[in-house]
Amino acid sequence: MLRPTVPPVIVLIAGALLVGCLPDYFPRRPLRGISESEVVGAWKLTRSAPPAAWSDDGGVEFFPGGKCTLKKFAHGDNESSGDYTWRITVEDGSKASTLCITGFGPPERPLTTFFYFTRHHGKLVLWQYVGDPDSREYIEYERI
Repeated sequence: MLRPTVPPVIVLIAGALLVGCLPDYFPRRPLRGISESEVVGAWKLTRSAPPAAWSDDGGVEFFPGGKCTLKKFAHGDNESSGDYTWRITVEDGSKASTLCITGFGPPERPLTTFFYFTRHHGKLVLWQYVGDPDSREYIEYERI
């Protein structure tokens, strides 16, 4: 007796559709080789940020030469405004580009916050985990 079989193409399509419905359990893929010219400009907080971090007028402006101005800039569980410095570094081992913003905390011991780069719908996005990475909550900024 012959058993009916499902064509492999149907199984592949159904699997792809189901995987697209699953939550984002894995960290986003960091990008490599980001240049200063790709970062310079105004960036705004995206709507995908958690509601507690959202601000209509929050954002950052990156200037050539490593200066930036933050306005209600959400990072981690904090928010900052003022003038800071920035640079792009390459993360050890992975070679992924990382954006470092420095100047948080006391002037004698400035602290740095780190953001990663990814692309979403063709746009460059800065992102950082909010709290525990397992929570799958991100703060994201996109260039305007």
